[in-house]
Amino acid sequence: MLRKIIYGLMAVTVFSTLVYIVGFGWAFWITYNEPEPISQIIEDEVNEEEPLAGAPSTFRVLALGDSLAKGTGDEMGMGYSGYFNQLLGEIVGVVEYENLGIDGMVSTELVELVKKEIVQTAILEADIILLSIGGNDMRTLPVFQTVSPVDFMETKDSYLKNLEEILQIIREHNPKAPVAKLGLYNPFPDFTDEATVELLHQWNFETLRAVEGRNQMVFVPTFDLFKYNPGLISMDMLHPSAEGYKSIAQRHMEILKELIK
Repeated sequence: MLRKIIYGLMAVTVFSTLVYIVGFGWAFWITYNEPEPISQIIEDEVNEEEPLAGAPSTFRVLALGDSLAKGTGDEMGMGYSGYFNQLLGEIVGVVEYENLGIDGMVSTELVELVKKEIVQTAILEADIILLSIGGNDMRTLPVFQTVSPVDFMETKDSYLKNLEEILQIIREHNPKAPVAKLGLYNPFPDFTDEATVELLHQWNFETLRAVEGRNQMVFVPTFDLFKYNPGLISMDMLHPSAEGYKSIAQRHMEILKELIK
């Protein structure tokens, strides 16, 4: 009997280890696999479909930024922008959207992206812009050890400078569309010390200040969603699952509802 119990415990341990290895391997591949050139990705996305002549007026949503904007980790392939569009469709009717999210994108790359004419055209035509950037900037800092205050300040200041430029370019090409900037969450609650979590809060607070000082721009917090619901993280142990993205989409709708016209 004791031998059966021991074998059972060993089987559970092996299974848990395999799940961790698969998830970690997927997150590593997403982060370090060489991506397709950004310019080609964007041209493919924007030119994928041409609107039909005489088609009814539509409400356009544009998603910009990193893997969260893209929807990586969602087993349904929707991402928060996809689920948000479903919710939005219940209010405005026909919704058309372009998802220009790219795995691994950092803020310096997004600055260059929004300077491209083809992307600026998409910005101009958007009725709502969903923006997710900064997570990969912060991930350049160590996750499983205490972060140097100097390194953190340099990384944060560089990100905020880039964010300011991104928001300025968006407003230059579209003065009216609401812009929703996604806040960061902590995907490693069991491995992150309190000091690092405090830095994450500071990062989010500085982002909120940069965003909400501008007309028709809002900050969408997500830290609380994932802190109390670890099941919202996908198998890669980094990105949200389908349920996680649905929660983010619902939070967007709660905040943006008053700005949608």
